[in-house]
Formats: sequence, C-alpha cells, structure tokens
Amino acid sequence: MESANPKENEPENPQQKTITINLEKFNQTKEEDVGITEYMSPENPGFKCVLKHRYSDFLVNEIGLDGKVVWIKESDEIPQEKNELVKKEDLTEEKAEEIIKNNFSDLMTQEEIKNFSKLIINYIYKTFQINDTIEINYIEEKDKRKKLHEKIREHFPFLDSETLENKELKEKKIVIRYMTKENQFKRRKIFPEKNKNILLFSLLKKNIDTIGALEYISRLLHRNQKMLKFAGNKDKRAITTQRISSYNTLPGELIGLTKGKRWNKNIEISNFSFTDKELRLGQLKGNQFCVCFRFIEGLNDIKKDLDIITKSLNEKGFVNYFGMQRFGVGIVPTHKIGKCVIKKMWKEAFINIISTDKMYDAMKQVGLNSKDIAKEIFDLEDKNKQMSIISDILLVLPKFSTESKLLINYKKTGKNSFQSSFKSLSKQLQILYPHSYQSYIWNLTVSYRLKKYGRKLIVGDIVKKHESLYQEKNQEEDCDIPDEDDDKKKMEENSNENKNEKMDKIFVDNFDYITEENINKFNFDDLVIPIVGYEIYYPKNDIKDYITELLKKDDLSFKDFEYQAVSFNATGYFRKVVEKPLNKLTYEIVQHDDPDVDLQTPYYNIKPHPQPTGNKYTSVRFVFQLPQSTYATMLFRELTKSSSAGTYQAGLSKEVKEGKDDNE
Repeated sequence: MESANPKENEPENPQQKTITINLEKFNQTKEEDVGITEYMSPENPGFKCVLKHRYSDFLVNEIGLDGKVVWIKESDEIPQEKNELVKKEDLTEEKAEEIIKNNFSDLMTQEEIKNFSKLIINYIYKTFQINDTIEINYIEEKDKRKKLHEKIREHFPFLDSETLENKELKEKKIVIRYMTKENQFKRRKIFPEKNKNILLFSLLKKNIDTIGALEYISRLLHRNQKMLKFAGNKDKRAITTQRISSYNTLPGELIGLTKGKRWNKNIEISNFSFTDKELRLGQLKGNQFCVCFRFIEGLNDIKKDLDIITKSLNEKGFVNYFGMQRFGVGIVPTHKIGKCVIKKMWKEAFINIISTDKMYDAMKQVGLNSKDIAKEIFDLEDKNKQMSIISDILLVLPKFSTESKLLINYKKTGKNSFQSSFKSLSKQLQILYPHSYQSYIWNLTVSYRLKKYGRKLIVGDIVKKHESLYQEKNQEEDCDIPDEDDDKKKMEENSNENKNEKMDKIFVDNFDYITEENINKFNFDDLVIPIVGYEIYYPKNDIKDYITELLKKDDLSFKDFEYQAVSFNATGYFRKVVEKPLNKLTYEIVQHDDPDVDLQTPYYNIKPHPQPTGNKYTSVRFVFQLPQSTYATMLFRELTKSSSAGTYQAGLSKEVKEGKDDNE
C-alpha cells in the first residue's frame, strides 16, 4: 500500500527543480503486453506530449449518481453536533448552573448536583485534575438512566459518564469524570437525526491513492478502515475529489484532526452531511477530468489539428480498454498474479505479490543477496530458520506495507499457509488480482476482434439494446463483503435461485445477437464483449473460440471461474467495446516559459486556472466527463496515438528535465 504521507520531490512552486526520474523503478510492462494495440480512428494525426509531468496536471472530480460534480469548497458550514451545542469557550459558571437546573434536577439528588456543579466549575476555571470523578446513585429506570448519559454528552462534551457494576458487592453506580483521549472513542455519540449516524464528506487528495488516504485517516481516528467507504478508487498521481462515508463519525472529529500537527496537508475534507446509508463501490455516474498535456509537438497547425482530433473522438469514441493502471506498477503485473489466484496456486501468488523493490531491499539488508524469494525463504526445510529470516525482514520493511501484512500473517499461521495469508489482505485487494486477469483476457479479445473484422458488426456479435437500462459493472463492486458469515449467507441464498434463469433474463432484456435480419438496426457503438466467466453469454462466432484458446494457453477453462476461494465477479458481465465522453470534450491551448509552472487549480469551479507568461512551450488543457469503469488514459491514447505506459511517459518527462538542465 502506498503511504498517505508522500514526500515527492516535485516542485510546489515554479522555482524548484523537477525530480530526476529513475525509469528502472517503473513496471516495464508495455501496452501490447496486456492487449492494448488498436485505435478507433487510426487515420488521425497523433502528437507528442507529456502527461502527468506534475501530479497537479491531472484533476479528477467524482460525479455522483445525481449527476452533480463533487467539489471541495473553500469554506463550509459544519452540521451542528448536539454534543457541541455549548462550546467550551462559551461556557460560563452562570450558563452551567442554568443548564444543570433545567436539565438535571430530576436526575440527581441535591448533594449529587452540588458535586456535579463543582466538577464543571473546576473545568471552566481550569482548576481541575484530569482524574477527578464523582459518583451518583444508580438509576433503576432505564429510560431515565439513558437520559442522564445523553444530557451530559449533549451539554458538557468534556465530561464522560459510565455505569459500573461491582459483581462481588452486587452494587451498581454511575461515575462521571473528565473526558480523556482513552475514553473519548468509546462514548456513545449523538447525531442530529435519529438513524442517520453515517457522515458523508468530500475528500480532496494530492498524490495519494484513495485506499492509502483512508488508511491514514482511519489510523488518526483510531478506527477500523472498514468504517470508511467510497464509491470509486481514484488515481494516485493526481489531485482527486470524491465523496466518502464514515460510520459513527461526527464532523468535529475530522475537523479536529485537520488542525493537528500530524495532519497531511495533501488531504482536504469539507462539505459534511449525515445519511443512513454507507457508500458502496459503483455508486457514481462517472468522473470529470481536467487534464493538462504539456510540451505539445508534432502538429503542423495545432488548433486545426486538435479540432479534427477532438471532433473525431467526440463522434467515434475510443477503444474501451482496461488501462495500464489495471495491471499495476509492481515488478510482477497484477494479471499474472490473478492467473495464479484463479488456478489456486497460492504459493506462487504470495511470492509474486511480495516480489517488490521494498522486499528486495529488505532482503539485501538482512544479508540475502539473491532476489529468489522462494529459494532464500519459502523453500527452506528448516522452519525455525525460515521464521527467523522473516522476523529480520519485518524489522526493515515499512510497518503498514502489503509485504509486511502478508509476512506477519504467514508467520502467525505457520509454514506453507499461503492461502490464509493471501486472505488476510483486504477484500478489495484480494479481488484486484483475478479481476486484472479477466481484464487482460478482455483486452486481448477486443484487439483480436478489431484486427480481424474491423469497426463493423458481424453475425454472431452481441450488442446492447438501445432501450437497455443495463449498467456496466464497476469490477470492484462485489468486493464489499463484510465477513465470512455474509459469504455463507449469500451462498445459501444463491443456492435457492436458478442462476442461469437470472442470467437469461438479463441477456434477453438488455442484449441481442446480431443476425442477418437485425444487423442494420444496430451500429458499432452497441457492440459488447463479455468479461470472461462461467455464466456469461458468448458471441456466436469465432470470438468465443479465441477466448477459449487464450484460457487454454494458461491451463484454464470457463469452469475454473465457478468455484473460487476468493469472492470476485466470476460469473462474468458485458463491457462496451467503444466508449465516448458523457459530455463534449473541450480543450484550451496554454503557452508558458517555465516547464514546471502550475497550469491549473483543483478549485476551478470557484476560481480561474493560473495564467502563466511566455510562449516557449505549448500545452493543452482538456476537460471531459467519462462514465464509471472507463479509463481516461485510453481516451488520451486515442487523442495522442502514443503509449500510456508509465515508462514511456516518465521517459518523456525525463527528456524535458534533461533539456531544462542543459539550458541552465
């Protein structure tokens, strides 16, 4: 997992130098290695440019199901919390006495009220000791007892109350004390509306992936990360804004964190509201992008050529490949790990996941010069030696890394426990790997289809009906599974329904096969190709044979997707071959002298983008919207006719850096 506290050596102002890029650290996977080879409009001119020269060149804003773009506002009105109706700085002795008289007279005796008042007055005048407590008689009536606790939290949030029982003496009492860091997380919270105890807020993050940012926030909140939910994972190297839901959280808790010294300034939160439902993956319409392509070269007449290119893309769209991000940036691409998971080759999957630069560096530090992880650690017959080496490596690895998590679990569960160690990963991470393999097969199939038959429909193709309401699945939607009991419950429910009938209904209602009779009723935009699975319908032409052969090369068949130890979308689903922007893609030409100058702001809904000076470099800003589960990098690839692979883009950025240094 990437850290949520990035120290990227990229300039925060134009005077600072750009980082020298080490291309050896990048995944060497090329587009053609994962089936990305074709274009919708290969006849259009391409151009050379640099994408993500700075992470601020790539702005992403989530679009909710209501069609509204999610923004971070510069100022926000925080929903009032009932346990902050009286702020500490506003509380006086007179106010305290009035509150006690109006709210506690029927809940305490006169002597208890006297001691209670003293506890509060000492707090107001800062003459209290943190361990001071008072005791009051146990209230037998449950509703009355509950009322006391709620009133204390509502009016005096710096106090905590608790009912304690001495089982030996068979006595109960109510203890009131000052709130401390240790007990503030245990207290029952009071929300503005009953049953609306889920906080929604907007999250802006810079150069951090979504899971990493939420992992960071959950640690500061002392909460399980599962409490924080999101609708879609956003790019790491970018500035992105999205909605987050947090169970049993009040705005003040998050606001307090942002004011602390430990808060990461690359994370902003705002726009709070309460709801009764958590966010789930896939609950978004799409994303809005504002992206700068720097250092444009290769176009004869930039405006004329860009007009042709953008018009073509708006009308014809782009090939809806799964982008390079789907296949990871690690040494071993995620689709190769996914193949191991589907084949239940747990040892191979485990070793491939931890085959990273972090792991190799750690091995070197503990005296293991070979990068053969299996030979150096997991093939050892001596279990004690194996565990000793793992212990040494854990002392060197980053504490919260995926490598550490897997090794810690392996150490706990014993030798050869590769499957249980894999399942210690988050559900989202577990399913990422098999989904990546499914994506790999889909990409290869689409390229084969386009190369062999071109951009026209043929008999046996599957198309989406024009009246269909079918929503393409976000492949991560079904990973949000709370626990094993829920898994069992779902399996029992599914066993009582005919899965084939369900898939039949989906297909009949939303899709159709192309025949000689109906071929003129559809166009190429309607073409879908199935994500490989055990239940999905396949084209009635040689496309199914091609998929079968691809699986056969990996010693797999459709049946291998049916019984999986990891919960993922093994049934399969349909994905459009061609995708288009939700709105018309627009562009703006920007000229500047400084190659590293800021060209845009994430707050462009309320203030204009920067206006740099000079004309040494020509860059272009594109604004567009895409539906969920669509890769913006594939749109960029169609525009530029150049590779979206990390090594290629990093190489271009390095060229600019070296050119700048030569001129200095």
